[in-house]
Amino acid sequence: MNLTELLLNADVKQVTKLPTETYEVSRLSKALGGAFVLELQAIPTKRMNEIQQRNMTVGEDGKQEVNLFDLQLATLADGIINEDFKNQEVLKKFGAGTKKDLFEKILLAGEITAIAGKINKLSGFEKEKNKKAVEEVKN
Repeated sequence: MNLTELLLNADVKQVTKLPTETYEVSRLSKALGGAFVLELQAIPTKRMNEIQQRNMTVGEDGKQEVNLFDLQLATLADGIINEDFKNQEVLKKFGAGTKKDLFEKILLAGEITAIAGKINKLSGFEKEKNKKAVEEVKN
């Protein structure tokens, strides 16, 4: 079967469905006394591009620079789909205005990096390729 036949026979909803998975933050599960499980989802291509562009600047030397921390937090804000993080009472309790602010307050730096990596993988980025792309942008 060639590509045309595969595409014409495809279930469009299945092919275009964004991949998901769960991720438990064990430190928070222990601290809170219950499973702290995040629902992760791939970020659509156009939105991922917007997130990346928003977190890139041109340095004094004319090279593009990436604010990696903000890029990772923005990735979490779009890629973590639990409705709990939009709850105004939760945001208020932690003194956060947005999901992004909340994640910065409750997650450790390594946890942010790990979760962003999982979301990137769901979004089609392989870890090594992603590292190389970030390094190329930095240089």
